[in-house]
Amino acid sequence: MKKEKYIYVGELLNYSPNGKGILYQSIKYKGNKIKNRLKYCGDFVQGKYQGKGILYFDYKEKSYYEVEFNDNKRHGYGKYYLKNILKYEGEFMGK
Repeated sequence: MKKEKYIYVGELLNYSPNGKGILYQSIKYKGNKIKNRLKYCGDFVQGKYQGKGILYFDYKEKSYYEVEFNDNKRHGYGKYYLKNILKYEGEFMGK
């Protein structure tokens, strides 16, 4: 069983992230051990990642996607960094 916790700082529309913002997410699994921490900085539309943003997937912010998003998915031109080393630059298609 997994439990997710969110903290959002940014613009809202009808109690939903809309505009510029930062979303922090922690996912805990059995035994309350934190399995994953995500941080998204960028644009939101109706609570979803939409437009330019950076999605960090480690708490030291060394591994991340800097890309355009469409409906919470990486879509369009962007970059992928792993431990601050550029691993991919190019088009992302809905992942």
